[in-house]
Amino acid sequence: MIRNAVLSKALIVFTLHFCLLSQAAAAEAGWEAEWERTVKAAEQEGQVTVYKIAHDAEWHAFQKQYPKIKVNLVPASAAQIQQRILAERRAGKFLADVVRLGGGTSTNQWRDVIGLLRAMKGELESDYLDRWAAELSLTELLARARHEALQL
Repeated sequence: MIRNAVLSKALIVFTLHFCLLSQAAAAEAGWEAEWERTVKAAEQEGQVTVYKIAHDAEWHAFQKQYPKIKVNLVPASAAQIQQRILAERRAGKFLADVVRLGGGTSTNQWRDVIGLLRAMKGELESDYLDRWAAELSLTELLARARHEALQL
C-alpha cells in the first residue's frame, strides 16, 4: 500500500511536470507578433474552421474576443478527425484551420492525475506534493488539479 502511494505521488508529480514542460515549449519568444499576423489574416478571411474533440467553451470565448472571425466548430473523435484530414489531403483539400486533438496538457494524463487525487484522497502526503510542485514550478497546476478533483 505504501509503495502504491509513493508510485501514485511520483506519477502525479511527473505528469504535472510533463504538462508544464509542454506548455513552456509552446511559449517561444516573439509569439505575440505571429499571433497578431494570424488574427489579421483570419479577420480578412472572416472565419476559422476548427476540428476538435474537446469542449466548446474555449472557442466560444475566442468568438467573443474576436467577433470579426466566425468560428466553425467540427466536433468528432480523434480517430474521425484523423480519417477526415487524411481523406481531405488525398483530395487536395485543406479545410481545417485548427485541429485540436487535446489541450495544452494531455487529456488522458490530466484525467489520470484527477483520478489519482480522487482515489488516493487522504492517503497522499500533501506536504510532499506541495514541496515537489514548488520545486518544479507546478504549484498552480497542482492547485488546479486538486480543485478539479473535488468537483464531482
